[in-house]
Amino acid sequence: MAPPLSVDGSNLIFKGFRYENLYLVDFNASEAQLSTCLLPKYSMGRLWYRRLGHVGMKQLNKLVKHDLVRGLKDVTFEKDKLCSACLAGKQVGNTHQKKSIMSTCKAFVLLHMDLFGPTIYTCIGGNKYGFVIVDDFTRYTWVFFLSDKSDAFATFKSFVKRIHNEFEETIKKVRSNNGGEFKNKRVDELCDEFGIRHQFLAKYTPQSNGLVEGRIEP
Repeated sequence: MAPPLSVDGSNLIFKGFRYENLYLVDFNASEAQLSTCLLPKYSMGRLWYRRLGHVGMKQLNKLVKHDLVRGLKDVTFEKDKLCSACLAGKQVGNTHQKKSIMSTCKAFVLLHMDLFGPTIYTCIGGNKYGFVIVDDFTRYTWVFFLSDKSDAFATFKSFVKRIHNEFEETIKKVRSNNGGEFKNKRVDELCDEFGIRHQFLAKYTPQSNGLVEGRIEP
C-alpha cells in the first residue's frame, strides 16, 4: 500500500497501491477515500483567467480586492508564465515586400487565376461567379462569368486553346489557390497535355497572389 498523500500532513486525500515501480490510485474504488477536489490551488488563478476571457492580471486582482465576483476568493493572480492562446492571438504576419523588378520577360509566361462568388445579385444570364485571369507581364486581365464553380475547368480549357491558336503562344505557368476548382485531376491532366506548370499558393496567404486578388476586391 502506498503512503497516503496529504496536503498539510493532516488531511488525507487518497490512498493508493504500489505496482512494481509505480504508485497507482483507483479513484473509483472505495479505498481511495477521495473527498477533496484534486485541482491544485496554484492553478485556480489560471482557471479564472480563462473563464473571464484572458483578462489582465491587474484587473483580476481588482476583482478579488473589491469582491466583485461571487466565489472568487483567496485566489492569487500572478503572471508566472506566458499564455499560449494569447500569444497565438496576438501574432501578426509580416507584410509582403513589393517587387521592384519584373520576374517575367514576356506575355503568357505566368498567369494568375482566381475565382470569386457567389455574388449578391445574379446577372441577367444567370451567372453569379467570376473567373479572373491576369497576365503577369502585361497585367492584361480576362474575366469570365460563370453560372457555377464547376464551369471553371471548361472555361480554362477553352482559354488555353484560344491562346495557343490566336497568339501562337504556349502558357508556361499558372498560379492559383488550393480551391477545388483548380486543384483536381482534370486540371492536372490539362496542364500535362499542354506542358503547363501549375503553382499553388500556401494556404491562408492570399497576399502572395495579390496581383489577381486586387482585381477582385471592390
